[in-house]
Amino acid sequence: MENKEKSQNIINNVDKENTIIPSQFKRVEILLADGLYDKADEVLERFLDTDPTNSKAYLYKLLVELKLSSIDQLKKYDKPIDTYYNYKKSYEYGNLEEQEILNSINESIKTNIANKRLSTIYDNAIRLKNEKKYDLAIDLFNVISEYKDSLNQTKECQCLKQQSIYSSAKKVMESKKYAKAIEMFNKISDYDDASIQIDKCIELIAIEKKESIYKKCVFNRELTIKDYSIVLEAYNNLKTISDYKDSKELLTKYKELLEEFDVQKKNRKKKIAKISAIASGSIVGVSANLCPVDPEGKNLHSSVSSQFAEGIRQAGGLPMVIPMGDPSLVKDYVETIDKLILSGGQNVDPSLYGEEKTIESDDYNIERDQFELALLKEAVRQNKPVLGICRGVQLINVAFGGTLNQEIEGHWQGLPFGTSHSIQTKKGSVVEQLFGQASRINSVHRQSIKDLAPNFRATAFDPRDHTIEAIEAVDGHRIMGLQWHPEYLVNEEKGNLELFKYLLQEL
Repeated sequence: MENKEKSQNIINNVDKENTIIPSQFKRVEILLADGLYDKADEVLERFLDTDPTNSKAYLYKLLVELKLSSIDQLKKYDKPIDTYYNYKKSYEYGNLEEQEILNSINESIKTNIANKRLSTIYDNAIRLKNEKKYDLAIDLFNVISEYKDSLNQTKECQCLKQQSIYSSAKKVMESKKYAKAIEMFNKISDYDDASIQIDKCIELIAIEKKESIYKKCVFNRELTIKDYSIVLEAYNNLKTISDYKDSKELLTKYKELLEEFDVQKKNRKKKIAKISAIASGSIVGVSANLCPVDPEGKNLHSSVSSQFAEGIRQAGGLPMVIPMGDPSLVKDYVETIDKLILSGGQNVDPSLYGEEKTIESDDYNIERDQFELALLKEAVRQNKPVLGICRGVQLINVAFGGTLNQEIEGHWQGLPFGTSHSIQTKKGSVVEQLFGQASRINSVHRQSIKDLAPNFRATAFDPRDHTIEAIEAVDGHRIMGLQWHPEYLVNEEKGNLELFKYLLQEL
């Protein structure tokens, strides 16, 4: 404490006579006060001609260099001064007292700068807190944890964040998005009655699931022999909710219907016939998109555009839809098909490439991501050719270590029909072979490749913003991907039908 007070006294007395400002420099003081830095410098240079080791003269030259009118202004300077030539010379030729003064001024400047930085960070953290950006605010308060009340501010932000999440989760729960609500409540499981709310959501999901199964199992028409497979599915589903409503009575009814058929024999024959058909043709498996069929998105259909089937058939192949399912099924799927197409649809979850979600969107399905990643991995293991379309090329890039832009502008034309912009292809690439050096494409994506996986090269670009529009493997794998939807352009633009032929005949 004594050393600090001593240092401060030194700084306070720095401009007193007989310390560091002798009377022979009064002329220089006047010139500096009037802002006549060039004239002051001339005086100092003449003085140094006669006394080249005068530390005080170099100190005044430092003021001239920094365009400062006094030592008081030097104390308030916004940058450390120990790197300047004149400072070094003043320090070098000064006595111990003068050196201590110079060092004290420099350290005081550094302290002021540090305090200003802390104050700026603190003010920014308060602003973020007021804007309800609690995570960002907490990060800043943690950086300056010992400054002012940063620790208390961090605790308050954490509490406000929990309150905000809880309130949002309740609204989501009220909108019957129970799975999303559970995810949100889990983030604050120790807050208030969040754990109770999670149990309620689980219970409501169970009831909702039972109701969904029940509705699918109740038919409003007379069943015929053609519907035996539907009845069998309903029967098996009803067994899982036998305690719900009149499921027991329905089970009895459907069992009586099933007894009229030799279900196992029929199913076995159909499987054998299907296997025979698959074995005789060139099968292209297409991963199915998940599409909601009700406003609330409770019911999802697995679907693939008929344009895919048309393109594959025109190219001489047999299309087969691969619905999302358990990853344990992918080995059988891939063994059945000859080629694999990963279709478009939902955004790829940022967690798969090490990022947090930065956009407001519900258009994600991690289960589909995981299933199709398993499909891709198995296809690579079995050395089956893979073509990624739109979301498919993004998923391929992520699977091999690349990253994505979560939101870009200028690449959403709405419906995929027709074209919206041109591409430039890489010379010697497959897309250049198929589409030429330039071609028109459609564009219905809001995400794109950011960091390209090292296993691939970019073979087509959007000349407007250099968005990667096509990639090809360079490590021996039979994989390529397109950011547009060629299935909608098979009969409209050159190269798109040829693409499907290339997939079937060469890839």
